[in-house]
Amino acid sequence: MNEEFARRYFEGSDPLGGLINTIGETRQIVGVIRQVKVQGPGDANALELYVPYTQSESGTMALAVRTIGEPLASLTAVQAAISRVDKDLAVTQIRTLDAVAEDSIVQPRFRASLAMGFAIAALALAAIGVYGVLAFGVSQRVKEFGIRWALGATSSSLLGLVIREALQIAGAGLAVGLAIAALLTHSLDKFLFGVRHIDPVTFVVVPLVLTIVALVACAGPARKAMGVDPATALHDE
Repeated sequence: MNEEFARRYFEGSDPLGGLINTIGETRQIVGVIRQVKVQGPGDANALELYVPYTQSESGTMALAVRTIGEPLASLTAVQAAISRVDKDLAVTQIRTLDAVAEDSIVQPRFRASLAMGFAIAALALAAIGVYGVLAFGVSQRVKEFGIRWALGATSSSLLGLVIREALQIAGAGLAVGLAIAALLTHSLDKFLFGVRHIDPVTFVVVPLVLTIVALVACAGPARKAMGVDPATALHDE
């Protein structure tokens, strides 16, 4: 049996020599092997019980062959070796282990691609939202910018003002988003292969990308703020 089987059903005691009943048959445990991901990278806690082939009810057998060079180039030699043992054996489902591994992650990869699509859409909506908020804020402060111009404000100071506000909005959103993400990522463990749910790279790159998006989104409102004409801004309509 594998480690997960022993841990779950023997609860820390030594399983060697123990007896278990499987589908009406009593079997003795003669060894415990380490965990093997049978169905795919996400198959971390599978229960596996191994029995001698002569005692198995299965009519099939899987043969793994280590090759040098292109795996399928050795197919003829492998089939010839099998035929020497039993010429009536049917050899089917011939695949490389790379292909088996690829097939095992088709569904997780699809879910990841779907999640990435939603994430990109959410990022686009966030950029549009930041731009809309900043543009509306600039349009509501035209007179203020005109007064600042009249009092000697420079284009760079107005640009810095708009950018600071953009970063404040983005920073508040990132703080809340990172806190919620840290709480929810535990539920994503079964979809992540080779990546921890609290991945430092992800939690650094994503805020950086969103900050750049916020800066790009505020470029239009910032240019509008820099182009305010004091006379027009101060004119009462």
